[in-house]
Amino acid sequence: MDIKVLLGILNRPWMIEPSQVEYWGNIAGEFLAGRIMGVPSIDSRKYFDDSIFRVDQNGTVNPSGAVQVISLNGPIAKYDFCGTPGSQSIQQAVRAANQNSTIESIVLWIDSPGGQVDGTANTAEEIKKSAKPIVAFADGMMASAAYFMGSGASEIIVDKANNGFNTLIGSIGTMASWMDKTKMYEASGIKFHTVFASKSTDKGRMQENMNAGNYSELIKMLDNINDSFLNAVQQNRQGKIDLQKEDVLTGKIYEGKDAIKYGLADKLGDFQTAVKRSLQLAKTIRA
Repeated sequence: MDIKVLLGILNRPWMIEPSQVEYWGNIAGEFLAGRIMGVPSIDSRKYFDDSIFRVDQNGTVNPSGAVQVISLNGPIAKYDFCGTPGSQSIQQAVRAANQNSTIESIVLWIDSPGGQVDGTANTAEEIKKSAKPIVAFADGMMASAAYFMGSGASEIIVDKANNGFNTLIGSIGTMASWMDKTKMYEASGIKFHTVFASKSTDKGRMQENMNAGNYSELIKMLDNINDSFLNAVQQNRQGKIDLQKEDVLTGKIYEGKDAIKYGLADKLGDFQTAVKRSLQLAKTIRA
């Protein structure tokens, strides 16, 4: 794993569905402890055959197909990791598709609890400004940062399996979570010493305050990030979300049919539905 990926995972804010925090946090801990080995480094010069590919009008994989599929699966980081394209690669894939005259439309195949804050807004903007229509297909989970990105698509189609109850959508909100293991270390006889230069009076102060239970600075930072998130979603789903009917911007997550009911998504369908709809929208643009 590239050091910049590891630093991004450990040191940068994430927008992720809370139910997934402990699971992925444990995986990161296992990796750092050396109990998970062989995590591959990804060559950023390469596209991912299993995550970025083309299909024909029937949704069948075809290198010369008219529809570019970009998969957002699992937690999304800024840089590529564990076989998953990072937000930078997703942006490049959208740009490449727009510059390729043989590609007519794009489908975002999303099953993700969210990801790293850094890179999310830029990716969402890249998706929103795409000259070629983008249809998001929510298959499993489209939450937090993944919803931020996908909300800029022309339409959002929810997997129709089990009448839409297999997919969870939303978690539009921002949170922070960390473990303070100071007392555990002290009980083990381990004592940390941190020394700052005489003029570095504010360096590390925010973390110190957080561990002491003073969250005001952190909340201010989270509010700024969250305002950007909420504003983008409201603009992207303008005319579809009715906050008087249901305030979907509080961080709640919805089953597929309720997500459609409250304007977070547009209709039920399958992957083929998303592919065909993207091509229909492309024809409308050409007309």
